[in-house]
Amino acid sequence: MSIQELSITNFILSNGIFIKPEIMKGNPGILLVHANWCHHCQIFMPIYKDIAMRLNNARDSFICLSIESEELKKDDGSISKTLGIQGFPCIYWVDQNGKVLGQYKGNRDQSSILAEACTIYHHCILEH
Repeated sequence: MSIQELSITNFILSNGIFIKPEIMKGNPGILLVHANWCHHCQIFMPIYKDIAMRLNNARDSFICLSIESEELKKDDGSISKTLGIQGFPCIYWVDQNGKVLGQYKGNRDQSSILAEACTIYHHCILEH
């Protein structure tokens, strides 16, 4: 499995923000919110693809997701506001129930993100 592109219909706003169960299938994941016009996103996208490939190869039950900023404009701003998006790219951790746990605030390199994944999910997903 590679990166799954989401639409606004894949989100549930209810006491927080969730990604629909049929997307998560009981597995934890990572969500990238990006903008095609964003230079930082263009630089980060190959890194995210590498992270997704490593996570998918190490643990096929880890879901790697993304949504483009233009898709987020299709709702009334509730998703962006709930996520607290102030710039791009944004990375979020998602639990096995689809609940968005929080935003990743660290360095945008593969090693740092994988190390944080180990901390968030209480075990190391793979060597980094």
